[in-house]
Amino acid sequence: TNTEVTPETVSEIDPDATIVAVGAKQIVPSIPGIEKAAMAFDVFGNEDKVGKKVVIIGGGDIGCELSIHLSEKGHDCTVVELTHFQAGNAELCIRMSILQFMEKNNVTTLLDTKATEITDEGVWVENENGRTLPADTVIVAVGTAPLAEERDKFRHVTYDVINIGDCKKASNMQHAIETGFDAGLIL
Repeated sequence: TNTEVTPETVSEIDPDATIVAVGAKQIVPSIPGIEKAAMAFDVFGNEDKVGKKVVIIGGGDIGCELSIHLSEKGHDCTVVELTHFQAGNAELCIRMSILQFMEKNNVTTLLDTKATEITDEGVWVENENGRTLPADTVIVAVGTAPLAEERDKFRHVTYDVINIGDCKKASNMQHAIETGFDAGLIL
């Protein structure tokens, strides 16, 4: 059956422990015109709705991997990253692979660049040149935050409550696997 798992349903089952893995939500930055943009998670499976010329705001793991994915499907991608590093939180070997695939697929990256406004024509950016980037589609990939409120609803349902994955700390697949494994060891 499709029963929603709530703190009440867990309490009714009365388990010895509860593992909470409710995930994370995408961060929506306060950029004027943000409503004109697509969110990164919403693009996967909907690539046919993405225009030819794409600007991705956010050059972390998700933004960079999305640029590779879309460029392999024939889109012209530009990644705008606020810091000085692309995929800056990725493990070194994964980061090197991401950068190689971005180069191979001719993804343009603007580092030390801030998106200041999203318009119908594209994205205004602030960097040493300060200009507009034309785009058919603007995609936001600035990160995720744990679904803390949802996670914390389960705080007292059993004696042992173990948070794993993104609801513990928004991170990557390796973190999710490790926290899941650790939860199994604890139990």
